[in-house]
Amino acid sequence: MAAKEPVAVLLQATPGASGEMDFLLDYALWFAAVLVVMVLALVLLKRARRLVSPEAPSVEQVSWDLDDLRRLRDSGEITIQQYESLRRQAIDAFTNKKGGAPP
Repeated sequence: MAAKEPVAVLLQATPGASGEMDFLLDYALWFAAVLVVMVLALVLLKRARRLVSPEAPSVEQVSWDLDDLRRLRDSGEITIQQYESLRRQAIDAFTNKKGGAPP
């Protein structure tokens, strides 16, 4: 108790110290409340965007090669015409990306 008395006496002796402390406490509480509201708003905004925007295909869905096409053709999942069309598209995309002419 003896250690608290000088601090209490000092706060009581300083004019306006109690009011300043109340102001700082109020300011800190409001700042914390606004910060919490902003974080919650960001979380809700991200979730809303995820629900509204169409999902981009993942790498596994986009990534395939000619061996995969052959496997799909051989298993009967795609027709020979689909295989030839997709094969030509893949070759054209590869050669255009490299800057060369298609074979």
